[in-house]
Amino acid sequence: MLKCKQCNKELSFREFTNGNYKKVLDVDLEKIGLFCKEHGEEVEFNLKEKRFVEEYKGNKIYSKDNKFIPYWECDYYFKSIDDVKERIDSSHIAIVDTRMFGLMNK
Repeated sequence: MLKCKQCNKELSFREFTNGNYKKVLDVDLEKIGLFCKEHGEEVEFNLKEKRFVEEYKGNKIYSKDNKFIPYWECDYYFKSIDDVKERIDSSHIAIVDTRMFGLMNK
């Protein structure tokens, strides 16, 4: 049986089907754990506060392990906060995983 990582409450099948749980991911998509909804919201809020660096043009910028991330649960990062700001200023440009191009050519 799965349990809330914070309070050890059992998370039954009914709670999963009703959405009464929260899967918390870190800013870089690393799994933190499963929580009851109440504790999940609290854990995620505290984690966001811990990772928050600054707000730029209405976008919250986060950091983990000297990587700067333009929004929560983003799958890419930048090496400097200035690069994140440049990305926010150029939001019309797509960030593309170039490995996908190899799949498209086949």
